[in-house]
Amino acid sequence: HTRRRSLSSEQTFHQSLISKDLEQAEQLYSSLSSAGSRRVLAKEDILALGDGLLHKHRYQEALHLFRRYIAENQQGPGLDRAYLGCGLATYYGMKQSVSAYHYFLQALDVGPSPAIKREVLHHLEKISTLQKY
Repeated sequence: HTRRRSLSSEQTFHQSLISKDLEQAEQLYSSLSSAGSRRVLAKEDILALGDGLLHKHRYQEALHLFRRYIAENQQGPGLDRAYLGCGLATYYGMKQSVSAYHYFLQALDVGPSPAIKREVLHHLEKISTLQKY
């Protein structure tokens, strides 16, 4: 029964992201209290939720989600995007350019996709330019 419920949770989570119902997706994600229970969710969907939270300027929630993603997925795809998300949340949400800079560097360290690399380099340049003045 647990597996059936987990599959249902995964499908509901995915559907709520497709329909752009971030509230439902976030509630479902939060209700999965352990790393094991969150593993039933597609990594891409978890990252999509974080991106959606960033887009809605919910930086604290996005930062929490991306940090948890990094802690639970220390290798593999998506780390570049999670570190980028942490950087964006700390830079735009908390106005902490030094912390953001370090997250952006970590995104580069994990071998980012070309698109993530371009975005990270853009933000690193932006921070460097602002620090000069």
